[in-house]
Amino acid sequence: LDASTYVPSDIFDYVLRIYLVRPAAGVESEANDAPATADPVTDPAAVAGALATSADVDYFRVVAPAGRRLFARTADGATSVCGGTLDSAVWIVAPDGSTMLASSSTACELVRIVTPAAGPYYVRVGAQAATVFDYALLVFTLPPR
Repeated sequence: LDASTYVPSDIFDYVLRIYLVRPAAGVESEANDAPATADPVTDPAAVAGALATSADVDYFRVVAPAGRRLFARTADGATSVCGGTLDSAVWIVAPDGSTMLASSSTACELVRIVTPAAGPYYVRVGAQAATVFDYALLVFTLPPR
């Protein structure tokens, strides 16, 4: 679409895909501060968690086949919406447990990747600053476009 030739009465074809995600509910468990001790989650998952200290991080493991779109997002744990004391940072980590594939330092931002290979992927939740808070984590995958 060239904006210089756009006319408000122009008609365009598009495809709208709607996916219904019904996550399994869970609660994070300590100690899940490293990939080796990550809490396993099913796809899709909604997990209630808490960062107990400013240095606390939580890892979650989700298994995904190659080519899936993997998404992770946090929300305020008390309300399940953005706001409140939520000051989260979210990372998606490769199956090797150390390579960061995507990250967000904006609370409630959706982090996403296309999985390059089948395997366990890790979602890491931490704080951006010296804060503690409860959070709700949503993790899910969708088929390729």
